[in-house]
Amino acid sequence: MPNDVEELLARSASTDIQVLLTAKESAKRAALDDPSQANLAALDRASKMLESAMEATKNLKNWQAVLDHVADNGRKLSKTKLYSDINRGLLRKQPDGTFRLRDVQRYMASLPTAGTPDALVRKAADRQRRKEEADIRKAEAAAEREEFDLQVKKAATSAGIRSMRSWPPGR
Repeated sequence: MPNDVEELLARSASTDIQVLLTAKESAKRAALDDPSQANLAALDRASKMLESAMEATKNLKNWQAVLDHVADNGRKLSKTKLYSDINRGLLRKQPDGTFRLRDVQRYMASLPTAGTPDALVRKAADRQRRKEEADIRKAEAAAEREEFDLQVKKAATSAGIRSMRSWPPGR
């Protein structure tokens, strides 16, 4: 009985990607015909579900590919620790010797970071750049206000106005 259920599940799973691809294409057509919020949201959901299903089918071919993938994602892992964790069952090896990408990503969450991941560095640099640009805009605006005030004072002096407190006349 359990083998029958597993067989049915495997057969059902084999058609999941095709069904999700069809759903995404239908959602895309609907969004092109009517780009309403609901149609765009349906397209986004279908795209994410398809990506997730595609990612679940990806495998890393061996332990070296796992080490490379982990390092590329900013985590620390030695070959010794990887072997130890595989033997302890923390990372499952498939019967063909490959490792499912989804399993590797879950395993990576338990690993320490190797430093600041590149994405965080880029975000921090972008924040710093925006802050500097805002400071420059503020300084330019202050300089423009100062220049304007100076021009007003010159105009007032040439018009014989000694103080701006008495401007406009009749106050």
